[in-house]
Amino acid sequence: MKLDWKNLFNWEITGVKAPEFVKRNGVAGYVVVVDYLYHGRDEEFFSTEEERLYKVWAGPEEAAHEAYQGYLEKMQKQALRKAQRAK
Repeated sequence: MKLDWKNLFNWEITGVKAPEFVKRNGVAGYVVVVDYLYHGRDEEFFSTEEERLYKVWAGPEEAAHEAYQGYLEKMQKQALRKAQRAK
């Protein structure tokens, strides 16, 4: 695999999908899919069996929605920075 060293640290987000309820290997949870320009697709899984999600948030659904909103904010900030550089 040939690495593109110019974009190694460029994690520009091109798209985020809203949290979806899924079952993986018999474990239920929510998944948030993030697409990066140079690094492909990443999936973040929030399991219903993970206890820490109930201590910090109301549950995995709330944690997934908060992560989704965070990725949307990052994507908006990147777009704003890109527009400012183009001026």
